[in-house]
Amino acid sequence: MKTLILLSSLLFSAHAFSTETVKTKEIEISEEKATDTFSYYFGTVRVNQRSFVNYRITNTGSTPLTYQWGRMQGDPSFRATTNCFGTLYPGQRCSFTIEYAPYFQGYSNGLFEMQFDQGYGVRVYVSGNALRR
Repeated sequence: MKTLILLSSLLFSAHAFSTETVKTKEIEISEEKATDTFSYYFGTVRVNQRSFVNYRITNTGSTPLTYQWGRMQGDPSFRATTNCFGTLYPGQRCSFTIEYAPYFQGYSNGLFEMQFDQGYGVRVYVSGNALRR
C-alpha cells in the first residue's frame, strides 16, 4: 500500500510540475476593433523549466490587416515568438507564443504587445510564480 501511495504521489508531482505545458487561446480581430487586452497566469513553474501559451489570431473582418510590430517587455523570464508577419487577409490566421522559463525563484510579470495597421492591437499581461526544486 505504501508503494502505491508513493507511486501515485510521484505521478501527480511529475504531472503538476512538467517541463513543458502548452495552452492555446483564440483571438478574433477585425478592422472595427481597437486594442484587445488579455491576461494569462502561468501558475507555478519550477526554476529552469518552461511553460507556454499559444494565441491564434483570426482576421474576422473584411479588410486586410498588416502586422506592424510585436514586443515582449518586463521580466526576462518571458519570451515571445510570432509568425504574424506581412498582411493578414480576411479569414486568415497567424499566431504568437509566449514562453515562461524562470531562472530565479519568485513572482514574475511581463507584457506582450502586438500592433497591426488600422489601429488594431493585442496586449497580453503575463505573470507566473517560479519555485526552486
